Amino acid sequence: MRNILIFVFLTFLLLGCHHRGHDKYGFCPSLSDDITWTSYGSFELNNEGRDTTARRIARECDWHVQGGHNGGYGDTLQVSSDGEEVVFVWAYNSFYGFSVTRGWEGQTKEGVGMGVHFTEFAGVYPYFQFTSGTRAVYYDAYTRVIAYFDNFGYLQEIYVGYYLR
Repeated sequence: MRNILIFVFLTFLLLGCHHRGHDKYGFCPSLSDDITWTSYGSFELNNEGRDTTARRIARECDWHVQGGHNGGYGDTLQVSSDGEEVVFVWAYNSFYGFSVTRGWEGQTKEGVGMGVHFTEFAGVYPYFQFTSGTRAVYYDAYTRVIAYFDNFGYLQEIYVGYYLR
């Protein structure tokens, strides 16, 4: 009897692990995923494979292809979360960028989330240059980050990477 219980337990465990890697909780991005300037959760810029990854996100994760950005010659492939709080951009068959806006529940590696005041943001990211009262930018050899603030100085959106429209 004990051997049968162990067999049943191991069978459920193995089936559960196999399934978990293919369902939305093992593959799909979440609105609460944290970001770096090179990744959204486990999705790394320029390291996520071809457009098929974006199409899989749209198919399996309750995300959608953003209107007018279905890929192909001269256009990007953009997939968005249901409320468009997060947008991923594929260009040249590679993950090139993403944006996060109000409704995104994650935070940056340094602990900054949506709605922080630009004075707090500037304290955490002194290397950003404020190009206007509502925009801060950072460029290096590998990426670009643009932070947008509302008229009261609160963070509304972050663009990371390239080809966002």
